[in-house]
Amino acid sequence: KEEINQIYEEALQVLETVGVELNHQEILKLVSRYKGISVRGKRIHYKPWLVEEFIPKIRKENLEYQQNKPGQENFTMIPSFLCLNVLDMDTGQIRKANSEDLKQAVKLCDCYDMETVIPVHPQDTPAKICQITALKIALENSRNIGGWMPVTMDETKEKETEYIYRMNKIVGRKPPYVALEIPISPLKLDAPALDIVFRLSKKKKDFISGIAVGGGAIPMPGATAPIFLPALLVQGLAEALAATITPKLINEEVPIYCSFGYFPFDMKYTSPVAGSPETILFHLMSRQVTKVVFGYTKGGNLTVKGKLPNIQTGAEKMANVLVDALDGARVFASVGALSLDEIFSFEQVVIDKEILDYVGRLIKGMEFKEEKGLSIKTIKEAISSSNAYLDHPSTLDHRKVFWMPELFRHSSLAQWESEGLPTIIKEAKRTARKLIANHHFELEKSKQRELDEMYRYACEGLQ
Repeated sequence: KEEINQIYEEALQVLETVGVELNHQEILKLVSRYKGISVRGKRIHYKPWLVEEFIPKIRKENLEYQQNKPGQENFTMIPSFLCLNVLDMDTGQIRKANSEDLKQAVKLCDCYDMETVIPVHPQDTPAKICQITALKIALENSRNIGGWMPVTMDETKEKETEYIYRMNKIVGRKPPYVALEIPISPLKLDAPALDIVFRLSKKKKDFISGIAVGGGAIPMPGATAPIFLPALLVQGLAEALAATITPKLINEEVPIYCSFGYFPFDMKYTSPVAGSPETILFHLMSRQVTKVVFGYTKGGNLTVKGKLPNIQTGAEKMANVLVDALDGARVFASVGALSLDEIFSFEQVVIDKEILDYVGRLIKGMEFKEEKGLSIKTIKEAISSSNAYLDHPSTLDHRKVFWMPELFRHSSLAQWESEGLPTIIKEAKRTARKLIANHHFELEKSKQRELDEMYRYACEGLQ
């Protein structure tokens, strides 16, 4: 606790003495009017007392963002995030994702009651309408997938935000519809993203309610942040706080969220790393700081660097889930993702569900039957039976005791051979295809017509 308090105090000092860079003169002029804020050049500096005034607000609004509701026992899943590629189930090849891939991925994720982010980013759609096309496919083929959308940061960003808002409203989805993660390590804020909040606040305030802004800070140790502790945690916390407070200075009504995590930087391949021992340790430490400073437990994730559903991927995903679950996580993101979030795999979705079921059973623990004399009574009954415990009434209730896996079967070698030597991958593909084929979701006809009309209008406005 003393170390976490030190991290918090030093993060406040960093915000006061170093500040964060923001290349947006109009916003700098606006925030400089607040007590506790000073602007020097392009850097915003925050007084510690001002930051501490925001902590209760952050705690309150993070209750929605944390996606890890207090008292939740069963695990729930969140899809991968806009993967540009898919692992083709028919050919086994990695290729660019298309709109049909997205449709099938959304259906599969909807079968598992997933919500929020869109799993696949179709590459067969013009860039200017790619986001709204992906959203339309998600809204048409699922109950809750399609929230927390990013926005294309070009001259159309304000219009695109408006269209995403309107399309979600048509089908009755709950916000946030758009998520703007604005920290850029080290200690910089995304000016084009904050510009959306600034412009909409002046012209179309209603749309602000559909946007969640904040951090999402993901500094990379050794590349965009210090490699050693506690400096790494100090910078991550400072970036998350700045990214959460600044939008509120622009518009008090904008929803905010605040968190931070880490992807180590691999010095050999010069790329971010997920699923490594260090990633898990950094994630645990950021979760500890989050618990103390913001009062909530972050969800977990299945983010890895494995490129295929193979041994590396399985080991990394199991390590992620097991450690996160033991630390209190009950919601797990990046289901179906491979190579960070570069590849979406249909069969990996099914395997990820199996991993979560495995760990979920472990976390549940075993019941201790406290009825005195029950143990002796059961043993006496069993030894007098020719079948021992196999047909004992307590054994017949075995499904409440033992997890019955779908993929990780407990068959013997002979049984496995008699079944035709099925592999985990083949069984996962079969399950994925079956779920997709049996999936059925349809918008009400009136909502579908209205959505089609808004989509046409949006396409004209963005091209």
